[in-house]
Amino acid sequence: MKARPPLAVILAAGLGTRMRSDRAKVLHEVGGRPLLAWAIDSARAAGAERIVAVLGHQIERVRADLTARYGQGNIAIAHQREPNGTGHAVMTALGELASEADDRVVVVTSGDVPLLPADVLAALVRACEGASSGLSLVSSTMPRQLPYGRIVRDAEGEVVRIVEHADATAEERAITEFNAGFYAMALGRLRGDIASLTSDNAQGELYLTDLIEKAARRGRVGVVEAPYEEVAGVNDRVDLAAVEATYQRRRREALMRAGVTLVSPEQTFVDADVGPVGGDVWIAPGVQLRGVTRIGDGARIDAHCVVVDADIGAGASLGPGCVIQGAAVAPGEVVEALSHRG
Repeated sequence: MKARPPLAVILAAGLGTRMRSDRAKVLHEVGGRPLLAWAIDSARAAGAERIVAVLGHQIERVRADLTARYGQGNIAIAHQREPNGTGHAVMTALGELASEADDRVVVVTSGDVPLLPADVLAALVRACEGASSGLSLVSSTMPRQLPYGRIVRDAEGEVVRIVEHADATAEERAITEFNAGFYAMALGRLRGDIASLTSDNAQGELYLTDLIEKAARRGRVGVVEAPYEEVAGVNDRVDLAAVEATYQRRRREALMRAGVTLVSPEQTFVDADVGPVGGDVWIAPGVQLRGVTRIGDGARIDAHCVVVDADIGAGASLGPGCVIQGAAVAPGEVVEALSHRG
């Protein structure tokens, strides 16, 4: 019998104090798309049938953004009223999954890690289905010393527990394999295990990671490895810029491999919702393509144009410095330099 699609819980209730912002962290953008939207879209692409977003800080503002983007009620909301750790956040979400059967697989993801591909989440689900413990996780390797939970393995190389950075010994902090914060669990196992969590740790919080040791005692924990740049989270604006740079590099490379000429790739900026972009499009340095923008085959966009929510027809040509916002340029049309439309 074919397994049912997974469920998803996205943890997005944090205060994000290191962003130094009046805006909730998960509403900050990478590639013009909110961090939380990246997580939701990845879960959907991995086949998630239902998605629960755990919200706290600025819940009404975040809820409004989700409604505008996905429609009323299409993303379930669980309200974590007081921050008490990742374990407590998942407890909060379980109420939204009360009607689901114990054999469903739940993927737990993070609302501030935008670049994890959907195929990694799909692999995580398969690893959970094949793990005797009923649990799998994503691991990665630190490029430098970072305050993340370390994955502790036994002599046979099997995962036995996760130790959070604040609770780790010097020897444990020397471990470079870390917990990326993505899990897949059998819902029945999760319901049974999560009640055992305690706050007996350096943070005084309920750690979801404590479930790994419990799972490892009953069987093998599945592990899916991912590169650091795919699991890099956003804690402050330095992180935000680093993740944006990774996204832009990937997007530029994808465009060029698809037949788009970028004269100076590092000076071209493309939002996530831009597309399709046709073949033999030529883009000069300093161009910004934003919002929901479409570009037809053979179009030419000269230096320092800003194109926002626009439709550029096939064979059209924009002179240097044009601003096209919420407007269309007809196929073959030539737009003079420094023109403003929209």
